[in-house]
Amino acid sequence: MILSGDHISAQQAYEWGYFDEVVPPEKLEETTMVWVKKLASKSPIALKLVKRLFFDTQDMPPGQAWPYIEEVFCRHLASEAGQTAIRAFVEKKKPPWLIDMD
Repeated sequence: MILSGDHISAQQAYEWGYFDEVVPPEKLEETTMVWVKKLASKSPIALKLVKRLFFDTQDMPPGQAWPYIEEVFCRHLASEAGQTAIRAFVEKKKPPWLIDMD
């Protein structure tokens, strides 16, 4: 697509895994807010880490990618941010990054 300039439908892009969901135009804002709230409830540091890991490991064979992912996650869990997340989970408290979106 990038090189050829071919156009594809939203349905085709969904089937190829480019999108998580296809909705009619009248449901776009509502659906977008569901995704925004879902992502806003996650740790910004963890989201950034997962994105970085995705790009860092996409060309690695699984036997190399998994140990790398484990190492990065273990370092994160040992960090202050990771410990804060664990503490919030164990104590069943709102994590500090959680904002009220209602």
